[in-house]
Amino acid sequence: MTEIETVFIKSFPFENLYNYKKEANSLLGYKHTIEAIENMKLIYIDKSNHPMLGKTHTSFVLSKISKPGNLNPMFGNKKTKTKTKTL
Repeated sequence: MTEIETVFIKSFPFENLYNYKKEANSLLGYKHTIEAIENMKLIYIDKSNHPMLGKTHTSFVLSKISKPGNLNPMFGNKKTKTKTKTL
């Protein structure tokens, strides 16, 4: 199915597309450019545009996305660095 999506993406001028990649596959290991990151930040400066505004997850969904104790890959790991938010 990704082959069809890739053909579709490549059929348009890339500079007119929202996609950051020219192929439909995983973003694993992909690094966004500074310009792309800034553009993504600008989209949600106005929080009323956020797709989750006013929505909450059901308890069923929350149970699926939260992993308690040793099922959580971060369980027992200590955070060594703290990032500061820059705008």
